Amino acid sequence: MSEYIHHTSGRLRLKLARIRKNPARAHDIQIMARRLDGVTSAAANSVTGSVLIHYEPGRTDVHAILRAMSSAGWLSPMATAGNAGQALPPLAGKVLDALAEKLVERSALALLGALL
Repeated sequence: MSEYIHHTSGRLRLKLARIRKNPARAHDIQIMARRLDGVTSAAANSVTGSVLIHYEPGRTDVHAILRAMSSAGWLSPMATAGNAGQALPPLAGKVLDALAEKLVERSALALLGALL
């Protein structure tokens, strides 16, 4: 099950392979999302597999919406375990930093080698 989550305050976009090319599923998730407390609008697109949800940050938050989606079977537990739209967990951030540092180091060495 392919999932993508993008979040800014008051707006959540989900990309779900399981609703792509399936108008009935897209309709079902749209209706389910609209019924959640604090959600002001929800639109699902079966062509792109995208669900766009607008909500009132004072009444709900992205984690409550993701938990509800997961409980209803729309998202995997892994999708809700992280912090959607927020920084990576500390370990993942450190791993990515180390990888980026190694890539820069190797690129610099390769450039130096080419110049000499």
